[in-house]
Amino acid sequence: MDVFKKQLLLQLAIALGIAVVLVAATQLTALELQKAALIIQEKKVSLTFLSRATDLVPQLKSDLAKAQPLINELNRILPPKAQLANFDKELTELAKKTGIGINFSLVGEQAESLQFLMTSDVTYSNFVKFLKELEQSRFFVKINSLNMTRQASGGKYNIVANAEVFYQ
Repeated sequence: MDVFKKQLLLQLAIALGIAVVLVAATQLTALELQKAALIIQEKKVSLTFLSRATDLVPQLKSDLAKAQPLINELNRILPPKAQLANFDKELTELAKKTGIGINFSLVGEQAESLQFLMTSDVTYSNFVKFLKELEQSRFFVKINSLNMTRQASGGKYNIVANAEVFYQ
């Protein structure tokens, strides 16, 4: 009977070992299938995105054709950077034209604009005239901050303006 038990235990151990190996193989296969399913899902999302992007190309070309005249107009409106070399002189001339004196200094430069600081002692009405002339000039100027302080006498204001002029 000992021999029979040994053989039975050996066969059970082999069967159990095979079962463990089969369960492990099944689990590994399931894990690999999950990884493959995730990759397939990612590729599906990517293909959907690329398909939508491809569908938008004709619309984008149409929009570009519509925008091209506006881009040309914008390039015509904004001066090249080289034309800003005399900006301070032209700004001073505008100021003289409206009867004010200004102090002008460049502060910095960004991607498509030059920052400048402008100070003056001026009457309110002359400053408004200056702003109107500046608005009508060939330059596109944005005033970022403006500080007006009334002087004690004379009806004038101390003006400090932080602004930028844009170029192509």
